Amino acid sequence: MFTRIPKHHRFTETGAFLSAHMHIAGASPVVERQLRRAMPVAYPEAASFAGIHLIADVPPYVKAQVEDAFGLPYSSDPDAFTVILDDAVRIFAASQRGLLYGALAVVQLAQAQYLHKGFFYEAPVCPVRGAKVYLPGREGIPYFKAFIDLLCHMRMNTLMLEIGGAMEYKRHPEINEGWLEYCEDIGEYSAKATVVQEQTYPWLKNSIHVENGDGSFLTQDEVRDLAAYCAERHIEIIPEVPSHSHCDYLLLRHHELAERQNDPYADTYCPSNEGSYALLFDVLDEVIDIFKPKTINMGHDEFYTVGKCEKCREKNPVDLYVGDILRIHDYLTKHGVEMMIWGEKLLDARSGEGNPCGGAAFTAQWCALEVEPTPAIYPCRDMLPKDLSILHWYWGMPDEYDEEYLQRGYPLTYGNFSPLHFKHWRQRIARGARGGIISNWSTLKQENMQRNGILFDLAFASFLFWEDEYGDDMAEDFERKAFELLYGYANKDVVHGIRITHSTDFEKEYAMFFDGNFIVDAEYDLGGYKLTFAGGQEITVPLLYGQNISCARDPRRAEEKQGAENAYIISDKRRLYEVAYTTLPQAVHEGDGYAWRFETTIALPEDCGALLSMAYVPNPARNATVTVHKVEMM
Repeated sequence: MFTRIPKHHRFTETGAFLSAHMHIAGASPVVERQLRRAMPVAYPEAASFAGIHLIADVPPYVKAQVEDAFGLPYSSDPDAFTVILDDAVRIFAASQRGLLYGALAVVQLAQAQYLHKGFFYEAPVCPVRGAKVYLPGREGIPYFKAFIDLLCHMRMNTLMLEIGGAMEYKRHPEINEGWLEYCEDIGEYSAKATVVQEQTYPWLKNSIHVENGDGSFLTQDEVRDLAAYCAERHIEIIPEVPSHSHCDYLLLRHHELAERQNDPYADTYCPSNEGSYALLFDVLDEVIDIFKPKTINMGHDEFYTVGKCEKCREKNPVDLYVGDILRIHDYLTKHGVEMMIWGEKLLDARSGEGNPCGGAAFTAQWCALEVEPTPAIYPCRDMLPKDLSILHWYWGMPDEYDEEYLQRGYPLTYGNFSPLHFKHWRQRIARGARGGIISNWSTLKQENMQRNGILFDLAFASFLFWEDEYGDDMAEDFERKAFELLYGYANKDVVHGIRITHSTDFEKEYAMFFDGNFIVDAEYDLGGYKLTFAGGQEITVPLLYGQNISCARDPRRAEEKQGAENAYIISDKRRLYEVAYTTLPQAVHEGDGYAWRFETTIALPEDCGALLSMAYVPNPARNATVTVHKVEMM
């Protein structure tokens, strides 16, 4: 597994073993299981640490030791931790989550259960570090839990979980009934959602989230189990309950509440209809009962349908938007819950091409359609409660947009965060931003998370969120670490296997899979390897472009020669990021540039014996050559 070396450390030349017979004190069951898994072998007591002690406090002498050694103040963040390795292993933190991170750091640092003596200290640079995902479908529950374990490994503390129609509502089972029919209709074929959103109606529409729950819904007991799993691992869940906009799930069986009555897939409720709030607050009651959350994200993004019904037509659009937020804010406050929204409608924003967007007034050419104008909403920014948390997903536009929130006192977190394209990280965190949440707008499956680059973004961010002196010159090193972290984690339990380093001349334009665009494996199928072993077994290993193999060509040189200086950042790097986790991409010199190779590991049964032969069986529908550069038995 990838060894994560703490930045702030003092190690000696001597060390000791973590031994299976060691006593562990002060650990939660989850933490003890993590530690026990890392030390299956019993070493002699004379060569081992005396035990592992987790202390939910940071005494003054520990803080002084850290401050004297590293010349920095001890962090007030409760997730910070210090590990002292002398006669025993002592982990200090002000919170149970900090103790979990300290224990995981010990596990990640140990090689063959051996640790050098000394001490180390780590502290995050921001309090909010996490991911936004949809609820899984029932078959996806095991992966959900595996993903939560990965978030722990990466020291992430937040999970934004979109609820929508993907959870059972006992007061309103019609919501779930409508959701099932809707998802079956929109999920009829890949990209049908795009046709509905962008090519059908003369008005802007919200993105359609039929991947939520894999187009189905979980029972409340199943969702409670997921929430408990997160709580045991100190992952705070922020439920996302889309409201005002993105409300298709509410309106499928309550079209009488729709703001736009002529939209068969209405996505915005009428804020002048009391029935909208009767329904929404019933939903919120059930969400609050299950999650007991500190914060709920109430959406309000991509709000395009404004003042269309008879009740709203003569009203001020800003007043409608503000009144809806105040109504929900008051309801949540009475229940002791903080409110969060996506905040682009608070900005009088311009795109890179200078076109109005966000909360600005604009008319738009929406793909092939002329669409209705959208009124300005941004004056709402001076009319909302100052404890309203903002998810800022326009961070890629001018940095000054941050100030529109911060100067007004709104708590700010970067949403749809991508550390790979973020500029001026340290300065913007210093001005008051609380951290970042990386979003996957697709089904919660490993292949989608991987190919959308979400796993790579999270791995990169796991270093960024804990680096107090990050600069752009560190990006290349962080990329390398992210590749190694993911590949090591994916194969941490492989005892017997085979490593294949290979590449292909086949190339397919990089695509992301979201908003109803599904992965169609047949489009990426390159055939497979037929492996024959001395034990008599024959194993077939499928080759899927973008999943366990990719193109050898390095397009950066070609595109740079064409003058597209930054184009390769998306086209080339994303092609590499999408195979991170199941492969370890490797650049090798070739001619005056580089070529790429991809190491992948296949777990094998213990009794398979030696590899006798390996043959590539191509897919005749693909014009592809596969080159095997190296094969190693483990």
